[in-house]
Amino acid sequence: MKFISESSQAEPMKELLNYLRQNASLSDSHIRKLDIKKNQILTSNQNSPEHTIFLIQEGIAFFEVYYQDKPHITSFYSDWTLFHAEPILKQAFTFEIKLPYRVRAATEMIVYEINRDFLIDHLYVQPKFFHFLAELGLASLSFSTFMTAINKLPANETLAIHLQILATYIGEKHGTAYHLPSAISQSVLASLCNCAQSSISGHLHFLVKEGILESSSKPFIIKDMDALASCYDSSITISSIH
Repeated sequence: MKFISESSQAEPMKELLNYLRQNASLSDSHIRKLDIKKNQILTSNQNSPEHTIFLIQEGIAFFEVYYQDKPHITSFYSDWTLFHAEPILKQAFTFEIKLPYRVRAATEMIVYEINRDFLIDHLYVQPKFFHFLAELGLASLSFSTFMTAINKLPANETLAIHLQILATYIGEKHGTAYHLPSAISQSVLASLCNCAQSSISGHLHFLVKEGILESSSKPFIIKDMDALASCYDSSITISSIH
């Protein structure tokens, strides 16, 4: 399975934001630029949170669900990602599942709070943006399904895949190595992999011993992406598409 890195969606997302802000007097009442501090919970200040969409310009946020009164990281958002303040399809089904969750800033962030109806009204005029967001939504659904499925694999394979995804999406390439943000720690990896931190720690030490990782603690540096890919089933392919 191939995923599109954030760099591939950045330009059309910037174009969309510029388009929405063309009319300053109108956009000022429907779009707010927010400076978010690390560990701040992203919540909407609107009367109807379900009508709010967030667009991350810069930074990383964790999507966390509560289980046994503790937050568990299940996914992440990064630069030029859209997400909803509240589920917008909750009236589309004949049943409802309530799962406590939050979106927490893993770094300092720059975020735009956009009125959903304002966004949708503009999509009627510019179908290309509608097509872009529809494709992005379908891709996000596939990505969520994949993220759920890989946690059924053995822990060592799950960890290797998560490291590969994180490197592809939010890693910085330095030569042949990929540097992960300091927000990615052992506890974050354990939560993403749905494993005990002691188990993840052991697998990280193995990757260090094999020369794949520079260190078993943050900031993680992946020295050999090909060797990391050999740690999971060869039928799975994770790469950037530019």
